[in-house]
Amino acid sequence: MRGGTGRGSMQRIRSAVLALVLLATGCALRPPQPAVFRITVLDAETGRGIPAVELRTTDGRSFYTDSAGAIALADPVLMDRSAFFQVLSFGYRFEPELLGWPGVALAITPGGSGVLRMQRENVAERLYRVTGAGTYRDSRILGDAVPQPDRAAEAIPAGTDSVFTAVYRGELFWVWGDTSVLSAPLGIFRATAATSLLPGRGGLDPAVGVDLRYLRNGTQLRAMVDDAHPVIWLSALRTTRDGGGEERLFATHRKVVERMQTLERGLVEFDAARGVFRVVSAYPAEAPIVPDGHVFRYREDGVAYLQYDMDVRGRDEAEAVRALGAYEAFTPLRPGSRLRDGARALERGADGRLAWAWKRDAPPVPYATWDELVASGAVAPHERPYRLVDIETGETVVPHHGSIQWNEHRRRWIMIRGQLGGASPVGEVYYFEGDTPLGPWAYGRKIITHARTSLGVDGTSVRETYSFYNPMQHPEFDRAGGREIFLEGTLAALFADPAAPRIPAYDYNQLMYALRLDDARLVLPVPVYRVAGDPPRYRTRDALEGGRPAEVAFFAPDRPRAGTVPVREANAGAGAAPRLVAGAPEQPGPVRFHCAPGDPPPATVPLYEAVDARGRFTYTTRRPSRAGAVLCNVWPAPVDFRPVLPTTRIEAPPRR
Repeated sequence: MRGGTGRGSMQRIRSAVLALVLLATGCALRPPQPAVFRITVLDAETGRGIPAVELRTTDGRSFYTDSAGAIALADPVLMDRSAFFQVLSFGYRFEPELLGWPGVALAITPGGSGVLRMQRENVAERLYRVTGAGTYRDSRILGDAVPQPDRAAEAIPAGTDSVFTAVYRGELFWVWGDTSVLSAPLGIFRATAATSLLPGRGGLDPAVGVDLRYLRNGTQLRAMVDDAHPVIWLSALRTTRDGGGEERLFATHRKVVERMQTLERGLVEFDAARGVFRVVSAYPAEAPIVPDGHVFRYREDGVAYLQYDMDVRGRDEAEAVRALGAYEAFTPLRPGSRLRDGARALERGADGRLAWAWKRDAPPVPYATWDELVASGAVAPHERPYRLVDIETGETVVPHHGSIQWNEHRRRWIMIRGQLGGASPVGEVYYFEGDTPLGPWAYGRKIITHARTSLGVDGTSVRETYSFYNPMQHPEFDRAGGREIFLEGTLAALFADPAAPRIPAYDYNQLMYALRLDDARLVLPVPVYRVAGDPPRYRTRDALEGGRPAEVAFFAPDRPRAGTVPVREANAGAGAAPRLVAGAPEQPGPVRFHCAPGDPPPATVPLYEAVDARGRFTYTTRRPSRAGAVLCNVWPAPVDFRPVLPTTRIEAPPRR
């Protein structure tokens, strides 16, 4: 026994001496580095690495890029041989290299490397994975510098559902829904949370990443709602101040039972001392107005409001947040009515028009309910509050969830909205602009898709879809005065094609995108208003600041892009009515809008010029009774937008 112990002691001494010798000669003990082959996939336009790109071999092996666009390939079966990879990614295209297949053959050798470039079809650029484990896994294996600290020793989520954020106590507060973990088959279903420093205040550049500090109990992620119900989702995360000036953090909670049915909705408030949300109140099941969705703030006639997505708002103060009866819906329904009342709930004015207004004790009308009202004949199709149109195809976009924020560069409200249906079930994302918090919302551009085509082993096309739902913009991340914005959403196989392969580590996690608003593809038609007067004038958003009655006449871009034609307002002389003139750069007069290109895009119509009995020039997208000259092509107003025109002054508040 003693002899055995002595031999072990001598061995430990020899090892210690060897370590000292190596250190003295500058040879620190390091773990053996794997013999790997480096693959980097870059955006051909920006040169940045693309996350979540799949490289698929002919025998079905798949490898995915990390947030830097890197793969550390160590598969011994592929090493020291040539291997063909099909290169696939949603919203990106790899030019065919072999027999029409979108891929490339690489000579795989230990320590070797290959660089691939993909053409981006998305308008938005995919940047990085925000949540989950190993966001820069392959880059770390390769020894590359990464923007985030290594938090491998800390408890981090394996997957997170649907993000909401708010600036709270000078930092960005993040909340997610159902959260999976690596340590157990079931995760956390009462929300998880994190904080991060803001850009410019110690936080990372959002183009690089976000350094999340998760809220934990010891080494475990913290369930954020202090309530015994097993599944609770949070939404409408917002901050405001109480009468004493103290900042408060609130959210709307939803207790969920089987098949995602709602048992209870209500209000929770963050208890800063305990670091959890506590239930403040439960809302009545029949409550007509419940704050939900993403929140933004503005002032109307000097009153500060929090607006919840498209059609609910309340005052920006803690007392109003706590009082359910203080919320208003922008609705044409009578106060006291409910959606089940159908056509009887509609309120109309003396002129027969729907009586749109901010009202208490009357619910907003969901998009699907408008379909039912139109089908029943209770309302005409043009009486809908909005119809979203894809500018590329002219087709209607059925909205899913999204967010609205003010953009300083465009001096307009920006709506990022998911699509229900479309090329992928809930994976298509659109960009819209509005002159007010209520729009008018009309023509948008698809900026992100999650539908792609791969080739099977027999060369036949295989269509694959993924979900990317509940997208939201981060206004705190705006760069270059709002010229570049950032948005994220939940990437998941959930709701998508059941045959679609799950993307390891990315599935059920958040992806960040950047969108550059100077991109020519985002030059969209905006409202051109007919401003009442003698004669009437045609103006874009500046018409809303004069306080004169105006209605949407048609839509047209307010800035040029390739192929568009400027339209000037020319003064024909003393006492003569002004006239719109297309093109003619030598013609003096301010440019009011831009016409569609000469080869008219989908959904455009002629803009007719007519002269009324008093000799005034008027312009309309409806063919006049007496044939009038066609000025150019524009986009028609999809519905009657008069209900959403502001009657008061709207001001976006400064960033907090």
